[in-house]
Amino acid sequence: MQSDILDHPSATRVSAKLKQGDNMTANATKDAAPKIPPKRVKTDDCEIHPDQVIVDGQIVDRGEGYFTHVGEWVELIPLITVGELISVGRMQDNDDDETQVLVIAHEFEALCEKLSKRIWAWNWTDMMGRPFEQPFERPDVLANLSSEELVYLVGITGSSQETRKNGSAPSGATSSETRTRRNQSKQS
Repeated sequence: MQSDILDHPSATRVSAKLKQGDNMTANATKDAAPKIPPKRVKTDDCEIHPDQVIVDGQIVDRGEGYFTHVGEWVELIPLITVGELISVGRMQDNDDDETQVLVIAHEFEALCEKLSKRIWAWNWTDMMGRPFEQPFERPDVLANLSSEELVYLVGITGSSQETRKNGSAPSGATSSETRTRRNQSKQS
């Protein structure tokens, strides 16, 4: 399903728009200080599952997980926007019909745009270990990430690691998985 979306003509248009630089500042400068100071967050717990199996919108097999950003960090404004949450929700509510593919492509573009305004800096590397360009006001850089990495970035704030230690789900987990884990913990 994921690769079908990326091969869809609408996704290709979105990708071209992101590369073209529409509504972005390619040579963005950090002229003004943000009203909320950015926080540096270690991203050792960012886990991706390239072999996960999704059937009818549900993860039926997570596959093997990989922690691809161990020793890396993200510096961001620790504020999750409602727009980011809406975009993620709409992207996760995916059917295979033509209309939903268009919605996912649009929400993907919107999410990359929103995240690029609050991710100040990072030292993330790609799957080959090469440094990514800086993401501030560069949604095209964020468009190169996996969906699990994008969802992870939406969810992290300066206190996210402490929260996860206290029982919330790791990156990429669904709310039903979180409830199941908590219920299993209570029963143990």
